[in-house]
Amino acid sequence: MNNAVLNKASRQSFTLIELLVVVAIIGVLASLLLPVLSKARESARRATCINNQMQISHSLLMYADDNASHYPAMTNDGSSSVRGWSWDDQLSSYDGRQLSEPDMDAFGYAAGHAQQSAGKVYRCSADKRGETTNNGGNEMAVRSYSLTRGKLSSDDADTGAGLVYRGITSDPWSGDSTEMESLQVSQITDPDDSIALMENQIQENTLGHYSYAVATAWTILNQQSNTDFWAHGLWKMNFLYADGHVEYRTYTSTYEGSGFDPWSQSNTRNTQWDSRK
Repeated sequence: MNNAVLNKASRQSFTLIELLVVVAIIGVLASLLLPVLSKARESARRATCINNQMQISHSLLMYADDNASHYPAMTNDGSSSVRGWSWDDQLSSYDGRQLSEPDMDAFGYAAGHAQQSAGKVYRCSADKRGETTNNGGNEMAVRSYSLTRGKLSSDDADTGAGLVYRGITSDPWSGDSTEMESLQVSQITDPDDSIALMENQIQENTLGHYSYAVATAWTILNQQSNTDFWAHGLWKMNFLYADGHVEYRTYTSTYEGSGFDPWSQSNTRNTQWDSRK
């Protein structure tokens, strides 16, 4: 009788030890797998964002085919019939949205507007702002991308602002429609090494709005220590090039071979920000 009781107690103790061992093993496996799963999720989000940019590239090239090979251009000239038409608005005939003129005339789309969902190709799933953000006191649909800004007038192309702004389209906030310019695709001499569109999670970058519709290397320079700006790791982002391919790379690598410091030098000549090398 006593032996039976002892044997029962021994079996119970052994089972408890086994349970503790299993729990410990699960804990070790979880600690090993969680970082792997986290990296896999990040890779999936990054791939989705790359796919967005490639779709945008197709729309840009179709737009160019219909507009004498030019990229979209914007103006804030009140006398212009296209005032308020952001570059993403102008692509709506090619991305399936088919926006009306009143929609394009408006500066952006409030939270809950149908474009918040319809324009999801313009939002990177890794954008830390979520689906909406505050722009000028209004909650608006997010846009995660900006075209590269250029100062295209020939008299200012190689001096002053022309050293900073070497992208594909002009400043949308100009009140003079004669300054509404964009490059032709054929004018980009090194398309596989020229950035056409970048990820940009500045708070005010919103769908259908001029705020941060265009950006430069200087935009990134000012976000060096802002971890909320970087969706895919510090100093890393996806860049769309003029030839249509997308690269995930560090911001600093876009200056390679130029001899300039990417964190202090506003001159972008002969960098990947220079569409007119």
